[in-house]
Amino acid sequence: MPGFKNAHTHTPMTFLRSFADDLPLQEWLQQKVFPNEARLKGEDTYWLAILGIMEYLTSGITSNFDMYIMQDYHINAYVDTGFRTVFTSGLNNFTDSLEVLEENYLRINGLSDLTSYVPGFHAEYTTSRPLLEGVAKIADKYHAPVWTHNSETEREVAECKARWGMTPMQFTESLGLYEHG
Repeated sequence: MPGFKNAHTHTPMTFLRSFADDLPLQEWLQQKVFPNEARLKGEDTYWLAILGIMEYLTSGITSNFDMYIMQDYHINAYVDTGFRTVFTSGLNNFTDSLEVLEENYLRINGLSDLTSYVPGFHAEYTTSRPLLEGVAKIADKYHAPVWTHNSETEREVAECKARWGMTPMQFTESLGLYEHG
């Protein structure tokens, strides 16, 4: 019997499960997630990822697609456990850079037969247009697909329309982010 695949994970976030989950997404992120993540150290993300991987395996999940911060620590949990995963960046205006995204793309894709990496960013509302354009250039350079959160809430769609006159999908597509997958 084949294992399940979880196509949307933030594995180290297991410590936030059921934490103020009655809040709308934006309030939950701004008031609870981002402040708590700011306190994490790299080693914390390693052990939280190990915990998440153990949970996946007990649930029949044998591979996943994962986006999170502090990827140097986080990815080691996957390599050390031999769990199959595809990583992407949680690139935004507050973490990492385009240079780190490209370095991770090159390094992680050669790290293990069970790990791969695709360019990505957190979301339109947390990532500046110049960063988004940079992600599109990297994806084009390597003919790679791009992963992100997109149109998750009515608020996100309305705010993007107010900013750019387009939905998040229309806006990010207009930047050439989905040319390769």
